[in-house]
Amino acid sequence: MRPEPGITAVKLMPRCTSVAGSSRCARRRSQVSGSAPTVSAVSPGPTRTEGTDAMGEGLEQLAAQGPAGRPATADEIAEAIVFLATDRASFIYGAKLAVDGGRTAI
Repeated sequence: MRPEPGITAVKLMPRCTSVAGSSRCARRRSQVSGSAPTVSAVSPGPTRTEGTDAMGEGLEQLAAQGPAGRPATADEIAEAIVFLATDRASFIYGAKLAVDGGRTAI
């Protein structure tokens, strides 16, 4: 697929606002960017944060349905993001990394 004339990665950023569209956006920005930095997305599963504390046991029940059987910590999600930002991920372009405790694997 060739980039559309006049479309740049910067112009595509406002379109990258929904979680559902993040993998498509990462793939598209990777195509447009060419030799620019890699563009990938992290797709987290249930994660314990200040924002999810209000879910209480609901988060635990949701996470229990996956192979890990528990919610992730924010640090576990951050580790995946840091990995994608390092040279060790230099050959990863336009990927969606599921950091979901195995939920998408089953």
